[in-house]
Amino acid sequence: MRRQLAVRLAALAVVLAAGVVSARAQTFTVGDIEYKVTTSGLYEYDEVSVIDYLGSGGHVSIREFVGYEGYTFKVTGIGNNAFRGCTGLTSVSFGEGLGRIGSYAFSNCTSLASVDFPDGLEVIESNAFEGCTGLASVSFGEGLEGIGMYAFSGCTGLTSIELPNSLVAISGGVFSGCTGLTSIDFPDGLKIIGGFSGCTGLTSITLPAGLRSIEWQAFAGCTGLTSIVSAALRCSVDREVFYNTDIRCAVFLSNSLAGKIPFSAGSEVFVFGDNIVDNLRCDKLYTFNSKGIFNSSSCDEFVRLRVGDFAYTGKPQRLSIEGDTSAAEMELLGGESAVDAGTYTVGEVAFSFRYDEYGIDIPEVRAKKVTYTIRKAPLDVSVSPSSAAITYGEGCPEFKVEYDGFVNGEGEEVLSSLPTVACEGNLDVGTHSVTASGGEAKNYDFNYIPGELTVNKATLAVTGESYTVTYGDELPEFGYEISGFVLGEDESVLDALTEVRTLSNPSVRDHILDISGGAAKNYDFDYIPGVLTVLRASQSISWDQDFTSGLLPGMTVELGAVSSSGLGVSYMSRDEGVVRIVESGGKPCAECVSEGVCYIVAMQPGDRNHDAAPAVTKRVDVTRGSGLRDASALSIGCRPSPEVSGTSSGMACAVYDLSGARVLSSRCADGATLLDVSRLAPGAYVLVVAGGDGAAAARLRFAKE
Repeated sequence: MRRQLAVRLAALAVVLAAGVVSARAQTFTVGDIEYKVTTSGLYEYDEVSVIDYLGSGGHVSIREFVGYEGYTFKVTGIGNNAFRGCTGLTSVSFGEGLGRIGSYAFSNCTSLASVDFPDGLEVIESNAFEGCTGLASVSFGEGLEGIGMYAFSGCTGLTSIELPNSLVAISGGVFSGCTGLTSIDFPDGLKIIGGFSGCTGLTSITLPAGLRSIEWQAFAGCTGLTSIVSAALRCSVDREVFYNTDIRCAVFLSNSLAGKIPFSAGSEVFVFGDNIVDNLRCDKLYTFNSKGIFNSSSCDEFVRLRVGDFAYTGKPQRLSIEGDTSAAEMELLGGESAVDAGTYTVGEVAFSFRYDEYGIDIPEVRAKKVTYTIRKAPLDVSVSPSSAAITYGEGCPEFKVEYDGFVNGEGEEVLSSLPTVACEGNLDVGTHSVTASGGEAKNYDFNYIPGELTVNKATLAVTGESYTVTYGDELPEFGYEISGFVLGEDESVLDALTEVRTLSNPSVRDHILDISGGAAKNYDFDYIPGVLTVLRASQSISWDQDFTSGLLPGMTVELGAVSSSGLGVSYMSRDEGVVRIVESGGKPCAECVSEGVCYIVAMQPGDRNHDAAPAVTKRVDVTRGSGLRDASALSIGCRPSPEVSGTSSGMACAVYDLSGARVLSSRCADGATLLDVSRLAPGAYVLVVAGGDGAAAARLRFAKE
């Protein structure tokens, strides 16, 4: 098929007698496309067909005219097998004037995505696009009359097709195996249908009124097909047309198809007109004609649709079908219904019937003694405002009535009794329904829509009392006052009384006396706390020690001043050359340094809860004794009782406690003196040794355990 260009050119014989190329049985190549002359000398242009494609793919444009060696040819056809198996072809466009696409012309072009056919294309021959799995959409131009068998068979990617009104026949197998196809719009002029077997994605079909024949197995194997609508008045049906489908809903205007469909479980079938239906099997059958005859038919449920009731609108209305389906509409022809609500009977009426879901439109249906009811129109009666709020103890606000649902410009003037709103006063806290009532009207039913009245809690002010105390004083019983009761109520309506926070030994500052715990059905609480002011307490120092006698240099005396607050007392010596303040055993002491007079001051500076205590001053007299002098020859030891070496019988030994009191005395022996302190209480002591002339010879501070 792919012949060399040189061979084809060698076969050309150019005849120019009439200024036209005589090209019968001649071929030539322009670009990647090979053409064959099909007619010559008969028309303005010689006609050619595409017979082969030499390219690798992509987009291919087949123009209406093609030029070659100075001559122009009109392209009128695509020959058999011209593009067959060209897997790289992605799109193709055709020029006007194309009349025929041959068998297998584009078969198995798996990358071809879409095709738009020009107007004037008359025939697409068998298997022309078979196996084009990438083809998603096809649009046919006007003028197409027939599509050959299996022309688009196996185009699994095809989801939509647009068929022209000029199409009269779809041959067997044309779209078989197009599993992606979900819907088809058949043109009104279509007479013959075949070739949709195996279209598993197809869910519904609508057969046109002019259909005359459905071929064998036209929709067989369409497992997704669940509904069919037929407006065909006279149509023959071949065998196994709907074999292996899942049809559950069908609408028929004739008897030609109803008994020839194998309905699935749960099926619903609508049949209209005075028809004779044979062998119908379904679950639910609807009719709107009591004269229908169903021979050898069996349906589990039979529903006769009737003229339905409707609501008052204030003017004549259309009639509609009533039953367990709401999809159909009926319109009264040549007359008007009554206006006011009530039940009416009409001798004979004619209706038009529409079933919008399936596109069914019957111009006239007749019925006798039709009874219909005009119901009262619903009138919503609400209160305004629809939501209001008051505080407990306040009276009800003013509510008004509002309407929604008056028809034909009517208003409350057509009501024989006006509705009113009642609202009770002194309502407890909560949300209460407020509803109108009492309305009456000939053509309206009242639907009372309640409003809401929210009663919010009133607020009680709980004010705590304030107090002033000195630190350490006994606290008073804290109290409060409550104000804000309404409707003459008092504390007896409270579910729980309020409490004031208790305090224990509060420090010096202002303390907030928080209030809480109140509870009441109709009241909230606004707590205003009181204040407890605690002032500093005064304090004093007690000091009963006497330091004016008995103190010798070297002695240490524990200081015993006490504050009334229990706080620690500090001391200051005004002459540390005579007395120095020291610490012994963790306690403050006065150490006698030398002979003289000194003053010691006891102080307590206070803390956050106490003022400073007035200072107390004590005089301290430190003396050497009567003529005592130092004797450096003495030595004092402690092992474990005090022992003085180098003493003589003219010397004296004395032991003092730290307060300066003498607790033991003894005359010294020659050589060494051992003091017996076994009777002394444990504690710190000072041993003083005096010479015969009274001069202090030695001192020793010791502790007895």
